[in-house]
Amino acid sequence: MAENNPSNSDHQLSDKLTKAAKTVTVGGLLLMFSPVLIMFSPMLVPAYIVYWLYRYVTGKHPAGSDQVAKAQGKISDAAADVKNKVVQAGEKVLDTAEDVKNKVAETGQKIVDAAEDLAKNNVVTKAGEKVVETAEDLVKDGVSTAAEVAEGAKNAVEKLGQDIFKLGGGGGK
Repeated sequence: MAENNPSNSDHQLSDKLTKAAKTVTVGGLLLMFSPVLIMFSPMLVPAYIVYWLYRYVTGKHPAGSDQVAKAQGKISDAAADVKNKVVQAGEKVLDTAEDVKNKVAETGQKIVDAAEDLAKNNVVTKAGEKVVETAEDLVKDGVSTAAEVAEGAKNAVEKLGQDIFKLGGGGGK
């Protein structure tokens, strides 16, 4: 059986009345001051922001400062990552430039060597003589048009190019 204890029910009633009184008081204060808060909010919000910043700068760490610190950390990490990527890209560019420089030097040396071989073998002079001989032969054979002479000279120059290619390392000596 449940006992009806008058002191217990009085206590419960007293708690309910206290909570109701607190609610009515807080609600009444909000109703009374809400027009004032609304009127002054354009000044209160910036003032609170300045207050918050002041506390943050002075090291008192107001609410939300941990999120600002996390954001600063993320920004500095991202900046460090970008810096590292730029440094790596710069190193790669320098390596590529060094490779290109070496290849250009090698190619230049090959050209110098081929020119020396051509000079030693007197290929250019021989080729010029060959073109003149071919033109003279064409005239002797009765070639009458300039186009036929030019075609013969073209063939002689192509033969010269093949000879130079062989001397330059394209097909062996």
